[in-house]
Amino acid sequence: MKLIITDLDNTLLTSDKNISEYTAKVFERCRAKGYLIAFATARGCAISRFVETINPDIIISNGGAKVSINGEVIFRNMLSENDVEIIITMCQEFTNGNALITVENDDGYYCNFVPNDTDRRLVFTYSDFKDFKAPAYKVSPELEKDEWAEAIVRACSNCTLLNATGEKWRRFAAERSDKATALKLLAEHMGIELCDVI
Repeated sequence: MKLIITDLDNTLLTSDKNISEYTAKVFERCRAKGYLIAFATARGCAISRFVETINPDIIISNGGAKVSINGEVIFRNMLSENDVEIIITMCQEFTNGNALITVENDDGYYCNFVPNDTDRRLVFTYSDFKDFKAPAYKVSPELEKDEWAEAIVRACSNCTLLNATGEKWRRFAAERSDKATALKLLAEHMGIELCDVI
């Protein structure tokens, strides 16, 4: 075994969104044995306190759209500026201008509302998205109807859809922006066999 990868929410984190002292010590012992540690999360910039606690060697963020090794980005896959604009515009049209939307890119985490989650609330920038022009790792709106989300994917040039289980939140990202693809690219980049990854 060479690499240990863990998700954050509903996996590594406790129910109150923390990393227990016991878990932190386990990762210290793993690192002392020479294992590389990686986070693989749908989160983007709202992970700094978890990074400070575990100090992972690798971060697969935004659901697989970005991979960094010791802070150096080795893989980046973003929605084009045009596709981001299409997604935002269609979300607002479908909801009569009332869609809750988040957008993440290298410049930050943008929302047209105040997030409930403390970590996200600390890093977000308010935007009404009227003049938002930038590529993004993901655009996540709350949309009531599946057919709205599917229509958005069809209108974009390079976009996939992930529906949150039991919620109306959708994640639009560029094709091949998933954790499995990111893991394969990471393993190939580092010369690690997948059988050596937990």
